[in-house]
Amino acid sequence: MPPVATPFESTQPALSKINGAWGAGWLRVCLNVSAQKSGQVAVVAEVGEEKRHHLLESAFCPGQVQLHFYATIPEKTYSVFVDLSNLGDTAKVERFSVRRVSAAFVWWHALLGKWRQVCSVGHFSRAAKNAFCMLLRGRLHELNSKLRDGLERATIAPRTWQDTNGAYARWRSQRQLSEMDRSRIRTDASRLTNQPLISVLMPVCDVPETYLREAIESVQRQLYPNWELCIVDDASQSAAIRSLLESYPRQDSRIRIAFQADRRGISATTNRALDMARGEYIALLDHDDRLAEHALFAVARHLSSEPWLDMIYSDEDKLERDGRHVEPFFKPDWSPENMLSFMYTCHLGVYRTSLVRQLGGFRKEFDFAQDYDLVLRLAARQARIGHIPDILYHWRKHPGSSSFHRDEKPRAVDAARRALQAHLNEMGEPADVEPGPVPDMHRVRFRLRCRPLVSIIVASACRKIRTRTFTGYLLRSCLTSIVDKSTYSPYEIIVMHAPSASRAVLREILDEVQGRRGRQRHNVNDFLPRVVFRSYPLPFNFSQTMNEAAQIASGDYLLFLNDDMEVLSPDWMESLLGFAQRSTVGAVGAKLLFPDGKLQHAGIAILNGVPGHPFYGFPGQHPGYFGSNLVPHNRLAVTGACLMTRRDVFADVGGFDVSLPLNYNDVDFCLRIYESGKRIVCNPYAQLIHYESLTKPGVFQHELTRFQARWRQRLPRDPYYNPNLSHESFDYRIRSDDKGERRWVRENTAC
Repeated sequence: MPPVATPFESTQPALSKINGAWGAGWLRVCLNVSAQKSGQVAVVAEVGEEKRHHLLESAFCPGQVQLHFYATIPEKTYSVFVDLSNLGDTAKVERFSVRRVSAAFVWWHALLGKWRQVCSVGHFSRAAKNAFCMLLRGRLHELNSKLRDGLERATIAPRTWQDTNGAYARWRSQRQLSEMDRSRIRTDASRLTNQPLISVLMPVCDVPETYLREAIESVQRQLYPNWELCIVDDASQSAAIRSLLESYPRQDSRIRIAFQADRRGISATTNRALDMARGEYIALLDHDDRLAEHALFAVARHLSSEPWLDMIYSDEDKLERDGRHVEPFFKPDWSPENMLSFMYTCHLGVYRTSLVRQLGGFRKEFDFAQDYDLVLRLAARQARIGHIPDILYHWRKHPGSSSFHRDEKPRAVDAARRALQAHLNEMGEPADVEPGPVPDMHRVRFRLRCRPLVSIIVASACRKIRTRTFTGYLLRSCLTSIVDKSTYSPYEIIVMHAPSASRAVLREILDEVQGRRGRQRHNVNDFLPRVVFRSYPLPFNFSQTMNEAAQIASGDYLLFLNDDMEVLSPDWMESLLGFAQRSTVGAVGAKLLFPDGKLQHAGIAILNGVPGHPFYGFPGQHPGYFGSNLVPHNRLAVTGACLMTRRDVFADVGGFDVSLPLNYNDVDFCLRIYESGKRIVCNPYAQLIHYESLTKPGVFQHELTRFQARWRQRLPRDPYYNPNLSHESFDYRIRSDDKGERRWVRENTAC
């Protein structure tokens, strides 16, 4: 008999908060929400006074959404509530329930869910064999990960718990500095070959005295001594602030103060501090935040090894009012496409002083987004930008936090969009900046410079498939969805089919595609694509087949597509072309969903030499790590199931490698593009359904071995996946070094 769930401990429909007393263990949460605007839905557990944990954070689009997920709670919880503050007054909780369930019930449900998944694609026997092999070889962690995919996936909750609470607390404890560590850092700082003066700029305006004192003293505690602190007060109303500021230069000659008689705004005030700076580099510090004590040493050490850098940014976290460190943001290395969606570099930002002055400092017309504007202008100058994967900055959370009233979000968001539009205009990029999927994000919609011919290349076994969710020819479904839904033209379709494919079936599919001409509602000028059929040689080699199809293709843009795809977003080709036409971009991929709406692909990460799909099997609406699944972002690779590239890029890297006939050829192709100096972009605004594995034979170890032999040394780590995140899974959980907690200190305090 399957395990039975315990009765509902609390069920209160239409309420946004449920009180109870749940011990550590599993909860099942059901939530129906409706709203008229985009935003963020959060489900939060209260475990004590001013102590909260996020069970779920999910993007929300206008309309109604149903969320059903499991969450683990590591300690006694007194209430669970829904936070809809980001959705405005139109948001409404239709249903909200919390049920206590046993671990046995959860894993039984996971097993059933996984069984349904594999049966729906007709591969139960293969999945059972793989599971048995995992058990025999002791690969229990991998088997556990596979079973998790069977849970109803808003099941991000257990991993969110680990990432934002226990795991981050352990991460911080493993990096606490002892007096011996501090002494060694000071010694190492004195031995650096390059010891630049770093000017910390701090504009001040009506900040609580306690926070201001902590901010200043966090600079005084720096283990790197060659700094100065340039503080400019923007006519604060409190006389106590002036008195406090005047006391510091008497204590430390490295602190310099200036006062403005009238209110001028954050950009003008920061420019005043910039005029005071004597350092080769400037660092920006808000008046209510704090620096980690080794922050400037980490910057100076990085500059000592890479003195050509014009800008450095670090990871960051947030400070609760009770002093707890929460919400760590472990950022990717420099990612231009990420920067077009939101100001992700943020804190700690360090910039070459001379270059900032050449750019004219901070621009007043972009107050509230002046740092975003600065980084965009630096990027336009092709500034050399580095990243320190360590949390060096603590951003305080409190009402009115961030300098100069950044809680005025509409004004800040508007300034950011204007700064981004100005950047694109100055770069000569034909594009429009629109609101993104959540308020703090933007969508850049690139206008097409022309309408080039796109060659859509499809490889197909042309077999009829019968499963619980699909019956028919995948190729027919794929081609008709392209013709029916695509708003772009011109394009051609080249089908590389198996020699055994029935000519009658191919003719039937071709006639159906051509017969839809009169029923097309979207295509411009009643466009009818050219469709070409060619047979591929056996045994099937994907790389060879795609290379041969590229020779037949007439288009300047090649769009490789599996036959088990179905178009969802009508402007999918425009979305891909917008990025593919940029000279600095080599390949673009789409967001792919399973038929049940779960996520299959939003870019590929490479961990320990193994390519994988971050957040595979999570809900299609899941935002990813700090919104990565919602907006265009850089990756090392995208799947060949839907990949667009320019013909010249394809030729320059030599196409697909025929020594990888079935697997990893798309990743290898993208890595060669990346190695050539061009970027890979995943664009979630292009969305398709992927009936993955309906015709795929599986992954072979010898291909992975060949892939790793080629790339493991050439690319030791994924620059877009922070090294502080676990390499054991692809869900951005925080890395734990329980067996060697002092290893980080040894590695990061020695020059």
